[in-house]
Amino acid sequence: MPKVDVREKQIYVDDTPVPIISGEVHYWRLSPDRWREILERVREMGLQTVATYVCWEYHEYERGKFDFTGETEPQRNLVAFLDLLQEMGFWIIIRPGPYIYSEWKNGGVPDYIAPFHRLSNEYQSAAKVWMEAVSQVLKPYLVTNGGRIFLFQPDNEIDLFTHWFEDEMGFRGKPGLFQQFLKERYDTVDKLNKAWDKNYESIDQAEPVSRAHFILDRGHRVALLDYWRFEHYLVAKAVKWHVDTYRKFGIDVPMYHNYYYGGDVQNHREIAKVVDFVGIDVYPGNEFELEGYPKSHSLYMNMLRYQRSISPIPYIAEFEAGVWHGLHEMAGIITPNHYRIMCISALAAGMAGWNWYMLVNRDNWYFCPIQEWGRIRGELFEVFQRITSNYNEMNPPKLDKMTDTTVLMDPLHIASMRHLHTDLVLKALYEADIEHETWDPETMRFERPLMFYSGDQWLAKADQEKLLKYVENGGNLVCFKNYPRLDENQQPLNMLGILEPARVLSPLGKQLIVTLGEETAQADGAVFEYDAVNQQGIEWITAEQTLGPLQAVENSDILAINYQGKKFTVGYVEQRGKGKIVVIGLDPNPELVLAVHRFLDVPTYACADASGVHTSLLRGDDAWYLAASNLAKEERKSLVALEGPGTPIGACLVTDMWTGEVDEVDIDGSILISLNGKSGNVWKIEVKNSET
Repeated sequence: MPKVDVREKQIYVDDTPVPIISGEVHYWRLSPDRWREILERVREMGLQTVATYVCWEYHEYERGKFDFTGETEPQRNLVAFLDLLQEMGFWIIIRPGPYIYSEWKNGGVPDYIAPFHRLSNEYQSAAKVWMEAVSQVLKPYLVTNGGRIFLFQPDNEIDLFTHWFEDEMGFRGKPGLFQQFLKERYDTVDKLNKAWDKNYESIDQAEPVSRAHFILDRGHRVALLDYWRFEHYLVAKAVKWHVDTYRKFGIDVPMYHNYYYGGDVQNHREIAKVVDFVGIDVYPGNEFELEGYPKSHSLYMNMLRYQRSISPIPYIAEFEAGVWHGLHEMAGIITPNHYRIMCISALAAGMAGWNWYMLVNRDNWYFCPIQEWGRIRGELFEVFQRITSNYNEMNPPKLDKMTDTTVLMDPLHIASMRHLHTDLVLKALYEADIEHETWDPETMRFERPLMFYSGDQWLAKADQEKLLKYVENGGNLVCFKNYPRLDENQQPLNMLGILEPARVLSPLGKQLIVTLGEETAQADGAVFEYDAVNQQGIEWITAEQTLGPLQAVENSDILAINYQGKKFTVGYVEQRGKGKIVVIGLDPNPELVLAVHRFLDVPTYACADASGVHTSLLRGDDAWYLAASNLAKEERKSLVALEGPGTPIGACLVTDMWTGEVDEVDIDGSILISLNGKSGNVWKIEVKNSET
């Protein structure tokens, strides 16, 4: 019996790695007469793996009666489609629900089960009938039985839709699942009252707080976090039920789960504990302008980086290849350049694989590279074909992203404060073109020499202990105005011993030059100022007022001039064990985060000097790959600094992976690249001799 397992950012059948770059093809939405022709186009694209949903609502033509062989309608012939895939040598990712969403009625479940949430007895008893029936069809095609199905997705983007089941959840005055969760968490009403600062007579009286409306109240903050803990608890519990049920029905290949782009309802880290790995679903607007440049691309990159920190395989389970009816009104016409930026950015973030959704047009879906009749949309197909070729040559699962920088991210911070959208540290790193990892306090994957603290002002006691150990063992922790000063119960806790500022000065008129050792950077805004007193091991960080633009107010010029040269103590550096804590009482900006890297002697590896250009350096066994995207509408020529141990130097062969052109370049700390507006590319760099 073949052995299938997850290791080294890949899936292996015996000792053969299976390609995890694939495309979605919905057999049940296409004419069977066209299946072979469509799959020939998929193969011409260079793909070896196909994914598909199996739709419960469609295959159950009468309650309790299933058609998987096309007896009632030809498109229902799942068996024939699987046979064809195997005949043509494709690997298969199967996604049988019960829910599939997919712009299908009721998200893919029958009418009679749609009114019940996933943890209800009604849903689970009906779902088991479907799950057992489809499992019996799929089992002969599993790789463990000699077939080609190597990966299985139980259900889809699990969300308990608590907003549609508020009564069942216990959100509107009557007890439900929410109160059951609180009983598990707190055991007694006295413990709940202490945590929430309430005086309930029973836990059944507790009411949800899903958004902060009085954030200064400690008990309110705990209640808010408990709401998001509840959402995460429900989703993980539902995923586990689906996984366990399919396992009972004989599905013994690796299982993965997908989750929403945004990071609130689903706790990716908790889901990852009950499947073999997780994948994110991403659908950015055309050329990343859905939310305005550069916000959308920045969020996209942050979500992909976080996915790496909690999953054994950095994987995009649904990767935009077209849009559904409705989103097209916001996303616009998806251009070839959009796919180019999107895919190259994914490689830059460190993704090891993805599934293009949809690869083939179908009802309610537009802008795919292959049409329903097996014809190609040339301008799109060519881009997908080249990207696939580049992916196959690069072999992303075997590449290491070169960075010594990481940013702390906690899933409860993401859910309750949406800091992936708003955090100033992430914004500054993005605008400075510093590629980085994210560090989840539980998984502790991607611990790097330099860590920036981002997120909320609370952090669990156990996680604060990990941060302190990280510093004492040699790490450099940088906090700007934000740092952990409360624990998970919102009680005061500052295990890092970070000093409070003596005062907070107005941002008006503040234009500063900050000095970090021999490094300087400009900054402005409100100032956290410290009283510089003698403290052992403390090195104070100072800033000096500059003149800046003169005030556009009559007779005020002399005021600004007189204030020029004013000194402020805006932070400090403290040695802790083998590492350092750096506290800066200013808002981060690109200049500051770059100065921090220079001050702490932490390389950036790849850093572009042109605005709108974002780069990443990936290393393989015998070559480097410089991935770059230009989010600006104009052409950009950019000098990319290559610094740090293990970067290429000397006489190199540089291959433009889009055109195939090869140049000999003498690299001495930088390389010049050129990108058209709204475009992306990868350059393969090979040193001509063994010295690096």
